Amino acid sequence: SEHLPGESRLVPLRLQNTGNRDAAYALTSEFSEAGWSGVVVNETGAPVPMPISMGKGEAMDLQLNVTADARAVPGTASFNLRVTCPTCSGGLFGTDVLVRNIEVPVLRALSLTTDTDSISGPANGQAQIIYMTLLNLGNDDEQYSLTLQQSSWLLQAELLQEETPVLDAWDGEVNVGLRLPMPVGLQPGFYTATVVARSIDDNTVGQSVQVQVQVLDT
Repeated sequence: SEHLPGESRLVPLRLQNTGNRDAAYALTSEFSEAGWSGVVVNETGAPVPMPISMGKGEAMDLQLNVTADARAVPGTASFNLRVTCPTCSGGLFGTDVLVRNIEVPVLRALSLTTDTDSISGPANGQAQIIYMTLLNLGNDDEQYSLTLQQSSWLLQAELLQEETPVLDAWDGEVNVGLRLPMPVGLQPGFYTATVVARSIDDNTVGQSVQVQVQVLDT
């Protein structure tokens, strides 16, 4: 099964006392990766207190509510669910361990923000630079392409870089610079420059920021 970071899923299981006497069973789960957890619940989703007392031959349908680490990275995690009988003499016969693999898919997400989404000034050839913060909010290392759309080519805006370095999963950060040369002769009025950041591995994942530029009469 697949688990996104922080997601909870139910794994069905059936517990049966195949022995010839009443017994009390405890279920414990262990995960291959840190930050994962499992809680045995009944069919209504309520946690089941341990140990579970069962008559001979009795069967019970239960579920393990598995929660992925909130910062899980792509790959395979596994768990085993073990049945023990603390009050039984000797070991248990039958299947006493359930093992499952769980796939964590790549989660791609980012944010692109700026404290300065509008500027104004004369077209006097004195450049202004606006800085933006790009965060990789996904669970895998990621690199982003940067493109610029401007309402008029006369604005002559340019990006200080066309792609980011590889950013670490979970909050890898880089500053993105937008240079506005405010060229002499640019007509007074309102212009826009839009910066678009896209994942290089999946260009359907992107964010944009639009900056308003007001060129004043000189």
